[in-house]
Amino acid sequence: TYKPVLNQVEFHPYLTQLELRNYLDRNSIQMESWSPLMNSEILKDNVVNQIAREINKTPAQVIIRWNIEHGVITIPKSITPSRIEENFDVFNFKLNDTHIRKLDELNKGKRIGPNPNKFNG
Repeated sequence: TYKPVLNQVEFHPYLTQLELRNYLDRNSIQMESWSPLMNSEILKDNVVNQIAREINKTPAQVIIRWNIEHGVITIPKSITPSRIEENFDVFNFKLNDTHIRKLDELNKGKRIGPNPNKFNG
């Protein structure tokens, strides 16, 4: 039998998937974030913007860094060169515990993609 080494799932502050992350971690399966920026929806969140202003980063950088702080592989999609550069510029800062807690508390179990438990397509 073969065990997967990576599982790409929807992951962002509105869908933190803690139970799944713990399962993957226990089984040494790396998690990769699908739609980490929620098609830009999460970038409008007040908490995300408050943290971004506080640390002088963009909302996208805050969310990408939050993924990194959780040990989740994150490859945000963009075709705009300036946004690609911005999205890569996330290794010169860290979020503090309060920032991470505030972002984690945004969890609503909200998906933008299909629910894999109900997906049949």
